[in-house]
Amino acid sequence: MLKLALAVVVAAHGVGHMLFLAPTLRLVTWADQTGHSWLLTDLVGDPLTRAIASVAWAATALLFLVGSYGFLTGREWWRVVVLAAALDSLGAIVVMWDGIAASSALMAAAFDGAVIGTVVLAQWPTSNTTAS
Repeated sequence: MLKLALAVVVAAHGVGHMLFLAPTLRLVTWADQTGHSWLLTDLVGDPLTRAIASVAWAATALLFLVGSYGFLTGREWWRVVVLAAALDSLGAIVVMWDGIAASSALMAAAFDGAVIGTVVLAQWPTSNTTAS
């Protein structure tokens, strides 16, 4: 049961990145998100910045979903995928900071930090912890 709960929470976090993706693609207006980047917009322009951000947010969501599946099904590679998702998320949050909702970004970054801390540093959860 713990294994399923953890997989659902991580997958839900991945899906939550749609809250950053949809405004970046201009599909919705939410929380004054602009898709602007303090780092990229002046360098490469708004359209390319939005394209880069869209790829980053979509990749984050997909990686968290795939990593959750890998964890749930006992694949050996799930930690690498979930770590890549958390790092991609943190990188995108930093680069897109002034164009995304700060409260959502802080919560996402905290979750990403927790994922990195538990999966990499603590090597948790173990197969014994989540045995079905």
